[in-house]
Amino acid sequence: MSLKQQRRVTKLNKKGQEVVEQLNEEGEVVEEVDLLEAEEVRRTAESFAEENWKLIAAGILGIILVCAGIFYYTNVHVPNQVKAAANDMYGAQKKFENNEFRVALDGDGSSLGFLEIIDTYGGKASNLAQYYAGISYLNLGEYDNAITHLNNFSSSDVILSAMAKGAKGDALAENGDLDAAISAYKAAAATNPNELSTPYYLMKAGLALESQGKAGEALSLYKEIKAKYPESQQGRDADKLIVRAQAKS
Repeated sequence: MSLKQQRRVTKLNKKGQEVVEQLNEEGEVVEEVDLLEAEEVRRTAESFAEENWKLIAAGILGIILVCAGIFYYTNVHVPNQVKAAANDMYGAQKKFENNEFRVALDGDGSSLGFLEIIDTYGGKASNLAQYYAGISYLNLGEYDNAITHLNNFSSSDVILSAMAKGAKGDALAENGDLDAAISAYKAAAATNPNELSTPYYLMKAGLALESQGKAGEALSLYKEIKAKYPESQQGRDADKLIVRAQAKS
């Protein structure tokens, strides 16, 4: 039924209350609205707004502050944090590249070292600092610290991930834990198989196996290098490694 086909009349109902009846063309009541009840609803809403305006205003202010906080964090705080982390990381990396590993770890007073970057920043900066800290400790001969930080590092970059696993293998080998070192080398070799890192870490695993008197296991790795990566440096040296391992088997 369209609005044009309806009409409204005001009258008293059986209870003596004033109501508005909406009628269709046949005179049938389509809708009945109690005017007193409608007025009471309106007054109640107005009364609630008047009595609770402070609470309502506080709620609106709270929403504004939350939105402002989100805007500040996203557009001001985070970019500033990223910029500061990049500056500190750059300084520590320069020390690392100059083989100043202790300064790279602890900082030089003008920029933070990797250890403080880990504690100060989150996200990618902290994660990358874990890797650099692990390599720095490895070069300083502090193998337990190296293992700890390399364990805390993770990356979707397959090259960096392989290097971290291989470095962990070096630290474990230096600590005398050859079984764990061999596992780390094999894991590094299996990460993004390629002509550069894979044969290198397979060779390292083979050498560790030889030092354990497991020449037969080492031999199989050397043969894998020769078969799959003949153009690599380790592939060119594979024949010598194979002959030596065969002599020990």
